[in-house]
Amino acid sequence: MSRSIMIPAALLLSAVAGARAITAFGASRPTSNPSPLSFNSASLELHGTQFSSVTADFFLAGARSLVAGTYPDAGNSLRVLARGVTGSGVRSNVYASTLGPAVTTLGADNSLEFIGSLQAFSHTNSNIEPPPPAEFFTAFN
Repeated sequence: MSRSIMIPAALLLSAVAGARAITAFGASRPTSNPSPLSFNSASLELHGTQFSSVTADFFLAGARSLVAGTYPDAGNSLRVLARGVTGSGVRSNVYASTLGPAVTTLGADNSLEFIGSLQAFSHTNSNIEPPPPAEFFTAFN
């Protein structure tokens, strides 16, 4: 399953105020149901967006589980394109391939990808601290 979400900047200005501005995952496991959540993808495009968050501008992962355990969830991805984005400054941004409680294991090949390079991201966006680590970019820096 593939989902693409493009939010126009005018809409986003009112949507990004609060504790966390953007929370997004390629797949999210809310319960301990053993059925696999695999090969899902989502895309997020941000153009000219301005954040006004309290704790984090980004809380992003390829796959996330809200419940501890070992699950076969594999091949989930979240792709992000960010251009002309203005962040809230130093915040507790989270960037991960997988997220979950401390004793959680998910399947292989879950990914978070920012389109482009860290250098291009830093040049076209401002005040996003910390920025995503270089490992999450599709192009080498």
